[in-house]
Amino acid sequence: MDKETSMYMAAALLSFTTLPIAPMVLNFLKPLNESRPKIFILGGEFFTDRLEHYGKIYLFDCVCCSITAIIICAVDSMYAVCIEHCLGLFAIIKFRLQMSTKFINNKSIESKQKHEDISYELIVQTIQLHKKIIMLHIIASSYSSSFLILMGLNMIILSFESVLILIKLNNIIEVVRFGFILLGIVIHLFYISWPGQKLIDFSVGLFQDAYVNEWYESSIKAQKLLGFMTLRCIRPCQITAGGIYVINFSNFASIVKTSLSYMTLFASLR
Repeated sequence: MDKETSMYMAAALLSFTTLPIAPMVLNFLKPLNESRPKIFILGGEFFTDRLEHYGKIYLFDCVCCSITAIIICAVDSMYAVCIEHCLGLFAIIKFRLQMSTKFINNKSIESKQKHEDISYELIVQTIQLHKKIIMLHIIASSYSSSFLILMGLNMIILSFESVLILIKLNNIIEVVRFGFILLGIVIHLFYISWPGQKLIDFSVGLFQDAYVNEWYESSIKAQKLLGFMTLRCIRPCQITAGGIYVINFSNFASIVKTSLSYMTLFASLR
C-alpha cells in the first residue's frame, strides 16, 4: 500500500470518527432551544445507558476503528511488498534473457564454444531465478483464504453501504460518513487488485521476452531449456481468493458494477 492510500485511510478514519461529535460542537457554537441528538460511531449495543456513558463508548469505538485501519495497512503492505519483489525479479529475468543470447555474437571472444557455455550458464541461472519467483508467488498465495473472506465481505458491505446512503440522504453527516466508507472500500479493492494485475501482466510478458531474442543463435541444449521455460510462462502467475476469485482489474470492475447495480435497483424502488 503506497503513501497516498495510507494518507487517504488516515483522512477517512479521522472523518469517520470525528463527524459524530459535530452535533456537540454545534451545540456549543450555535445552540438551539434543545440539544442536538448525539451520534455514535458504531451502532453496537453495550447493555447500558449509552447517553450516560457516551464518552467511554466513543473512545472505545475510536480505538476499534483505529486498530482495524492499522491492521489493514500492515497486511496489505506486506502483500504489496511480496508482489513488487516478484516483479523486480521478473525484470531481472527479462534482462538476463536478452543478455544470454548477445554473448554468442560478441566478437571479442575468440571461441564460439566459450560463447555458448556463457550463454548456457546465464540461461540456467535465469531458469533458477524463475523458479524462485514461482516459490515467492506461492508465498503470496498464502493470502488466498483471507482474500476470499475479504472479497465476500466487501461485496456485502458495498451493497449495504449503497443502500444506507440512499436511506440517509436527509442526514448530511451520515451520508458523508458512509460515503467515506464506500469510497474507502472501492479504493482498497483497487489497490489489492493492482498488484495482482501487474503480476499477471509481467508473467505473461515473460513468454514474449523468452521468445523475442536471438535464441536461435544459442546451443541446442540452451534452446531446449528456453523451450521448457516458455511452456511454463504460458500459464500466468496470479493471486486468487480461495481459488475462486482472481485478483485483477477485470474482477474488480465486476464487483463495483454489481454493487452499483444494487444501488440503482434500490433507488428505482424508492
